[in-house]
Amino acid sequence: MTYFRRVAWIFAFAFLARSFVDPVLAQNRPLIVGNAVGEMSSVNGPALVQVDMGGCRFSMALGEGEHVKYNDPDFIFYRSKHPLADGALPYLKQAEMSSGYDWWFEEPKEANFPWIGLMCESASDFSWSVSTPPEISPELQEIMDSNSLKCPANFDGEKWVPRRKMNDEVPLDNFEVVQKGGFIIDVKEKNARLGSRFCFVSGTNVLIGVSGGWADRGGNRDVRNDSILDFLRKLKFESDDALVKRLEKPH
Repeated sequence: MTYFRRVAWIFAFAFLARSFVDPVLAQNRPLIVGNAVGEMSSVNGPALVQVDMGGCRFSMALGEGEHVKYNDPDFIFYRSKHPLADGALPYLKQAEMSSGYDWWFEEPKEANFPWIGLMCESASDFSWSVSTPPEISPELQEIMDSNSLKCPANFDGEKWVPRRKMNDEVPLDNFEVVQKGGFIIDVKEKNARLGSRFCFVSGTNVLIGVSGGWADRGGNRDVRNDSILDFLRKLKFESDDALVKRLEKPH
């Protein structure tokens, strides 16, 4: 074999070896979840993901059997032995208001797995965002009222102050602070658990979440499942500057 042929074989072997090794190495790098070129709409664990959903940016580690799906603008986290088809996942529903859209998550009837749905909203669309509110238009007031139901607490700049009821009829229970700038609270109606609501202040935005399909932990006092708290504690928020620095680092 000539010298040049041996060199060609060496380069070819190195290329093939690299093609098999890189995916393994990539598991230690964050996978970017979003809708930009090069970003991913779904990821199956185990993996480290960096989520970019509008103004809300955070990272989290997915374990075995944990999956995420980004549909722009909503984000779904769920647990299942295998990835599920889009039609089997909870999905975002929107209703047009006089200014913008109201939204909620619909759960398929066959759903029997734990899931969490997330949306990102501007903090300026919450009544607590300004200390001396100017004259608020009816359209903006409608948005603020809707957000107050999804995020049933007030943020005073440092901590969340819970409300006793979501509205005149639906009581709230088990308020708990999660990390800095976050909380979780359970929603109940006629002694039935309707799931949890949680919110995180992220810069000038608020990450809003709702849950479904989580099994009760047991006992009558606290029906929240510990694994929801495990999920919320995984979220690590980054400022825009920190995110840019992370993405600019050579891999």
